[in-house]
Amino acid sequence: MTFERSKAFRDTLLSCNVIIYDLMSNDFEEVDYVIKTLKTSDLKEEKTLVLLSSVMTWVNTPQKFKEDKVEGEEGEAAPEEEEEPEEEEEKNEEEEKNEDQAEGEEEVVI
Repeated sequence: MTFERSKAFRDTLLSCNVIIYDLMSNDFEEVDYVIKTLKTSDLKEEKTLVLLSSVMTWVNTPQKFKEDKVEGEEGEAAPEEEEEPEEEEEKNEEEEKNEDQAEGEEEVVI
């Protein structure tokens, strides 16, 4: 089926209140024409344009937001693994303090 930019097509398009197009089965030129016609026409009433698509239609669309990574996702270290060096340092410092206190107690006790 070929698309023709006829006056009859334009008049029919503008007489509809709801226009539905399947992006998978219609030509880009036809959908583009419909959008441009609706934008440039002096509309007396509100029109609704519904465009049907699939996930594959949007697969190459760049993301507009940054995804929050979920704990334990592939390629991301688990939080326990990241905190180990800090925890080790804290344990070592704590052990040294305990040893110092133990030594101090030994010196004070007669």
